[in-house]
Amino acid sequence: MNRKQGGATFITWLFGVAVAIFLAILTMKLVPVYIEHESVKSMIDDIATDSNMKDANKRVIRTKIDKVLNINSMDDQLRGKDFLIERVKGTKNRRELKVEYEVRKPWMANLDFVVKFEYAKELGSID
Repeated sequence: MNRKQGGATFITWLFGVAVAIFLAILTMKLVPVYIEHESVKSMIDDIATDSNMKDANKRVIRTKIDKVLNINSMDDQLRGKDFLIERVKGTKNRRELKVEYEVRKPWMANLDFVVKFEYAKELGSID
């Protein structure tokens, strides 16, 4: 009637708890970053679909961006100057509103989570 014991050892439980804690910290640090990026994308979409922005100059567009960032309390991460207004490649008159930025969230000691985002939308597009 000798049977081997089954189940997890103490070391296995410690490893499992460590992985769970790491995933919880990762989630708590990165989910707000991705939610904020979705807000930035929504803001760009709203500005790009505004028919007044299609022919507006860069100063007017940047002022609108700064206003929206301030209203949404996102002006600590981004500024209007972080958004680029560039010609769409292969066209003469079409422009796009583009943002490229990176977010660093501290994890522990000198280790950080770094997330890079990039998004662009053509000004005056209706989709």
